[in-house]
Amino acid sequence: MDGELKRVANDGWKTTTRSKNLVILYHDLNNATATNLGDMIDFIKVDTKKVSEDEAKSAEAKAAEAKKEADTARKAAAKKATEAEKKAEVAEEKARLAKEKADAAKKDIGPGDFAPL
Repeated sequence: MDGELKRVANDGWKTTTRSKNLVILYHDLNNATATNLGDMIDFIKVDTKKVSEDEAKSAEAKAAEAKKEADTARKAAAKKATEAEKKAEVAEEKARLAKEKADAAKKDIGPGDFAPL
């Protein structure tokens, strides 16, 4: 066991290193710790589960915030699209009216409206 711990430590592992695959429980082999080993393992399991749940809650909160930002962006884009559509409709109406005026002006010109050259 001691050789394995040295190997792990030499690989750069520290007590704060996170790993999904490696859990090391090191204790002295006296009667008190040997008797309470099950309780120690249960404590580690509970603590590990709490840390994992806290990380999951944090990730869920970040996901909810990202969704809120996306919804806000979609609403803003939809508003801009609606405004652009209204501007296009106004421009089309102006073009239609200008064409009507041009057509009317053409109809008002008769053969006698031109001066001889």
